[in-house]
Formats: sequence, C-alpha cells, structure tokens
Amino acid sequence: MKLLVLAFLATLALSQALVKEEIAAKEYLENLNKELALRTNVDTEAAWAYASNINDENEKKRNENAAELAKFLKEIAADTQKFNWRSYQSEDIKRQFKFLTKLGYAAL
Repeated sequence: MKLLVLAFLATLALSQALVKEEIAAKEYLENLNKELALRTNVDTEAAWAYASNINDENEKKRNENAAELAKFLKEIAADTQKFNWRSYQSEDIKRQFKFLTKLGYAAL
C-alpha cells in the first residue's frame, strides 16, 4: 500500500513538473514566433531585393541574410531538443516543436 501511495505521489509530482514545463514551452514559442517573423521578413526582403534588382550588392545581402537565418534555425533546433515536447498535452505546441526540430535547408 505504501508503495502504491509513493508511486502515486511521484506520478503527481512528475505530472506537475511537465505542466510547468509545457507552460514555459508555450512562452518560449510565443517569443520565438515573434523573432522568427522578424528574421524571415528581413530574409524575404533581401531575397526580393535581389530578385527584382540583380547585382552583386543585393546578392551579397541576400546570401548574408540567408546564412544568418540558417544559423538561427540551427540554434532553435538545438534549443527545442531541451524540451520534453513529445509528452505535452497541447497538440498545437507539439506541432510547433515538431516543425522547429526539422532543420530543412539550414542543415546544409
């Protein structure tokens, strides 16, 4: 009986820790989404500037912005591994973390 109570209390403590982590993960994603929006906008503008006016300067800016964004995406992929996101209750949070763990072209 004592073992059952102890197991229950351990499960309860673990569950509460996971809920706290999920709340922290939600805040992390909210901040990250804002930062990603800004960075992808800068990258898109640089790509558009090059596509609409092909010259060496615009190409250099486009390549620099793309490299910075790729580096940032690699950092995000590493950061997201620190979260136990596969155990979260929120499907939306799990979906976002699943997307963020995939490097895509940033792996190159």
